[in-house]
Amino acid sequence: MGRNEVESQNTLKFAKKLDLILSDKKGVQTLVMAARNFGVKHVVISPGSRNAPITISFNRSGFFTCHSIPDERSAGFYGLGLALKTGEPVALVCTSGSAAANYLPAITEAFFNRVPLIAITADRPLCWTDQGNGQTIRQEGIFSNHIKNWFSLITEPRNEEEEWQNRRLLSKAFNTALTLDPGPIHINVPLFEPLYQTVQLEELNRPRFYQSELIDAPSQMEVAKELAELVESNQRVMILVGQHRHDEALLNLLEQWSDLSNVVILTETTGNIGIPKAVDTIDRIVMPLEKTDGLGGFMPQVLITLGGFVISKKLKTLLRQHKPTTHWHIHPHESGLDTYMSLTHEIHADPTHFLTEALNSVKSAASSDYAEKWMELKKLAAEGHRHYLDEAPYSDFKVFEIINDALTKMKKLTLHLSNSTPVRYIQ
Repeated sequence: MGRNEVESQNTLKFAKKLDLILSDKKGVQTLVMAARNFGVKHVVISPGSRNAPITISFNRSGFFTCHSIPDERSAGFYGLGLALKTGEPVALVCTSGSAAANYLPAITEAFFNRVPLIAITADRPLCWTDQGNGQTIRQEGIFSNHIKNWFSLITEPRNEEEEWQNRRLLSKAFNTALTLDPGPIHINVPLFEPLYQTVQLEELNRPRFYQSELIDAPSQMEVAKELAELVESNQRVMILVGQHRHDEALLNLLEQWSDLSNVVILTETTGNIGIPKAVDTIDRIVMPLEKTDGLGGFMPQVLITLGGFVISKKLKTLLRQHKPTTHWHIHPHESGLDTYMSLTHEIHADPTHFLTEALNSVKSAASSDYAEKWMELKKLAAEGHRHYLDEAPYSDFKVFEIINDALTKMKKLTLHLSNSTPVRYIQ
């Protein structure tokens, strides 16, 4: 189905949804319509008084699945989990004051992992900031170091120009979160009392929002051929996948790459890459590898990195000490990420599309036992790991083994991990 057909169907559905009961505040009405326009389906609401107009409007619109979580810190991470699971933007709604500050941990996580989390914070009227008013703090820019875009909505626009300003700033913020520079955004909503008044909209005029799009340039395909030539001429090629949401297409593609004898794929639990020929427990292999004389034979000539951050400090140290000749980082958006101090190519493209083109251009990969050497090391490390666990006394590490064994027996599972210790243990 083409985009125009989808747009027409969405407009039709929108037009049929009459007799809406929303807040009487026009800015809040526009905010709700913007969220729907840009694909928000889930809204995580922490109950309060000042955010009543927003809560009422999201809940009564019928466009969203609303989740009620009283604690804002928990709500932030719940929303983050929903966004990671669905791959779609998720909105958070809280009341004014210190409630907003509790979103910062989840906002920070979303920022570094480019997750479109939409933090909507109700606020007291801005004229009361720093005037001894209860639950009135400096909310504007409260997440400024870890946010992609923020602004304060005009909740009661006085004319057409201010209504246009709301639509323009909402469009800019949502386009940033979803397309231009993905990550969390903050929409601050100052609200005057009364807060609970509603209006019934018998006719719904759909506001006009603009949409940004990223289009792969044909020139990227020429660059993919350059990478293919490196695969043809180098015996040690490493694809390193950092934190990444589950992506079936990418997983299937990497499985094809893993069939090349000169290519090894390294990843971690947070990469969600479960393929037989991938080295997915990096540290248990790298620890004994550090002590071998043949270490250099395991380090890549060509390094290809995808996704977000890698946890393993040991691997990062080794790659910085034994720098690859060339390092390609493939990501849809500019990141300037040079974790291994060896970046030579930053490719702004969808990794699946780009690596498909590169693989299709490989005529004959260099003959090598590189992948075989890594697989042998993986096997030996697994045997040592199993022996250690069989002998290990009851401890927190042993508990993780028991939990992990139970989880792997489940047919369907979505697992979200907390801070570094659980991540490393499950790894």
